[in-house]
Amino acid sequence: MKPYKLLIVEDEDTIRRGLVSQVPWERYGFRVTSEAGNGREALEKMAQSCPDAVLTDIKMPSLNGIDLMERIRDRWPDVKVVILSGYGDFEFARKGIEYGAFAYILKPTKEKEIEDVFTRLKSELDTLSESRRVLSDYRERSLTLQRELREKYFEDMLHGRYPEKDAGAILAALAGAGVDTGSVFSVLLIRASNGADLTPEIIDPALRSLGTLAECAAVYRAWDKARRLCTVAVSGRDCRRRIASGLADSPGLAGRIQAVGVSAGRDGIMSLQRCYAEAEEALAMRFFQPDTLIFFDDLPETAVDAADGKGARMLSEAFAGAVAAGDAAAAAAYLNRYVDLLKVARGEPQQAALLLANLAATAAAAAREKAVDYSRDGTEVARRLNAIAAGGTIEDARGVMIKFCNDAVSAVRRAAAPERSQDGIDRAVAHISANFMRKLTLEDAAGLAYMN
Repeated sequence: MKPYKLLIVEDEDTIRRGLVSQVPWERYGFRVTSEAGNGREALEKMAQSCPDAVLTDIKMPSLNGIDLMERIRDRWPDVKVVILSGYGDFEFARKGIEYGAFAYILKPTKEKEIEDVFTRLKSELDTLSESRRVLSDYRERSLTLQRELREKYFEDMLHGRYPEKDAGAILAALAGAGVDTGSVFSVLLIRASNGADLTPEIIDPALRSLGTLAECAAVYRAWDKARRLCTVAVSGRDCRRRIASGLADSPGLAGRIQAVGVSAGRDGIMSLQRCYAEAEEALAMRFFQPDTLIFFDDLPETAVDAADGKGARMLSEAFAGAVAAGDAAAAAAYLNRYVDLLKVARGEPQQAALLLANLAATAAAAAREKAVDYSRDGTEVARRLNAIAAGGTIEDARGVMIKFCNDAVSAVRRAAAPERSQDGIDRAVAHISANFMRKLTLEDAAGLAYMN
């Protein structure tokens, strides 16, 4: 353990120098870090060196030892003071004891007396130091436990994982932890870019940089690495848009944020589960609109799910028929109209991926009937669509489907090429034979042979 710091205050230079240099302070567990010739100088040294103990004379010019003790008690109550005085200073010494002096040493000093006093003083300082350490550890553990309980309560609120009978106790505990449970709450779900993390340690500096939002508070942050999702719950009226925009524009988070889904603002902490569901729905909409910030209350309402309507089924059948006929232009047109219906419907990304995968499977089956060498069944397309639903956009899904459509149509056309060629030649010969007396054009014959 490091020696305790000692300030020696004595107006007689010879005595002060002797105390500093002749006493083996290190042996008693102390080190003289400063010295002063009067009380006023001692106060300056106190502020500079922050000693653990003071050995002071009583009778001194400028500021005597008793007045010095009174100032020390008021400003540094943990500092221990030992009085050094002569036989005639008993009244001063008694007053010093009243002010809380640790001990009283008579002049002329004897080393044995100094040793006894400072050995006892070191023992008391050791005890105080250990008590402070234990208290500090207790406070730290208490704060950690309080923080962990608070985070668990918020997590349970967000996901509705608490018994109804415990709601009152949880509200009381959060209120006791300084949370305004009656405030306006909202939830931000932040999807991280591929390979990026958004742990509380990373996102907190950005939240702190939004210090102008004094009326707002980020009351909960959590990072789900598996889903690449950072959850931020905020309290405060009319601040969610500014916080979301501030995070998206933060230089410290540049390249880390793919999208942010933001719930509406709801009254009371009991609305957190609804807020979380709204933030999830808003974030899911990025599949249909490739924006960074998506606010739940900006999403258009849809009266019916167009993807489940008659129009979508007709388009699905028409698309499969066009693929089976090898008509690339018609198939692409039907496909694009189907995807546009999904954009209007704005359903869940996984639902859109499933509908498109089913569309691909139906078209693949139609293609296999026409092209025996075409072996795809839509499984690979479904896998890619599911991956896109987790982090891409509807336009990414459109691209996958267009490639699938082109491959299927090409397979059908390749399979039909020999049959179509011979059939076309026969039709062209028959046409020429039947019309050789009439005016014939090369364009007519080429058309019958499926040629340009």
